[in-house]
Amino acid sequence: MGGGRGTTTDFSYDPAVAETVKAGSTGYNPTLGEATTGNYNTGSQMSGIIGDLSSRGTSMWDKAQEFLDPSSQYYKDQRGYLSEAVADATQQTTNQQNQIFAQRGIGSGGIKNILSNVNANRSGESVRQGMKDLVAQGVGQGTQLAGVANQATSAAGQFTGDEASRGLQMNLANLQATNTMNMANMDATNTASQFGAAASNQASLFNAGAENQANLYNAQAQDAATQYDLTSTYNQNLANAQRNDAWNNQWLNMGMGVALAPFTGGTSLIAGATT
Repeated sequence: MGGGRGTTTDFSYDPAVAETVKAGSTGYNPTLGEATTGNYNTGSQMSGIIGDLSSRGTSMWDKAQEFLDPSSQYYKDQRGYLSEAVADATQQTTNQQNQIFAQRGIGSGGIKNILSNVNANRSGESVRQGMKDLVAQGVGQGTQLAGVANQATSAAGQFTGDEASRGLQMNLANLQATNTMNMANMDATNTASQFGAAASNQASLFNAGAENQANLYNAQAQDAATQYDLTSTYNQNLANAQRNDAWNNQWLNMGMGVALAPFTGGTSLIAGATT
C-alpha cells in the first residue's frame, strides 16, 4: 500500500559573510634642517697690511744684520768709498806741497819724500778711524733697525694671530651650529620613527581584532545555517513520516471495514451503507 506524497525542501543556505575592513598605518618623513654656517676670510686690505709689515720687517732685519756685521758687503763698500776719498784728499795735499817745493826750488828726495810718507801714513790712519766711526754708527743704526724690524714682524704676527683667532671662532660657531642641527634632526627622526611604530602597532591590533570578530561572526552564522538546515530537514522528515502513517492507517481501516462487512450486517465502513 502506497503512502501519501511527502514534501522535500532544501533548507540549506549560504550565510552572509562578514568582510574585514583593515586599518592602514601611515607614518611620515620628518623635515630635516640644515645648519647655516659662515666662512671667515681675511680682507684684502688686512692681508696687504700683514704682508707689508712682514716684508718690511724682513727687509729691515736683513739691513740691520749688514750694519751689525763689520765684514759685511756694506762695510766693504764703505771702506772702498772712504779709501778713495782719503786717497783723493791725500793726493791733493801732496800736489799742493809739491807746488810749494817747486816754487822754492826744492826737487825730489829729502823733505819732499818725508812729507809724502807722512801723508800716506795719515791717509791710512784716516781710513782706519773713518771705518771705526762708520762701524760704530752702523752698529747703532743696525740695533735700531733690528728693533723696528722686530716691531714690524711682531705686529704682522699679532694681526695674523688675530685673524686666525677670528677664523677659529667662526669654525667653532659653525661646529656648534652643525651639532645643534644634527641633534634636532636626530630628535625629529626618532619622533617620526616612534610615531610610525605606534601607528603600525595600533593598526595591527585593530586589524587583528576586526578579523577575529569577523571570523567569529562568520562561524556563528555558518553554525546557525547548519542548525537551521538540520532542524528543518528533521521536522520535514518527521512530518512526512506522520503523514505516511496517517495515510496508511486510513487505508488500513478501510480494508478492515470491507473485510468485516459480512459480519457487521452488511454495513460498509467505506460507503457507510448496507449491502
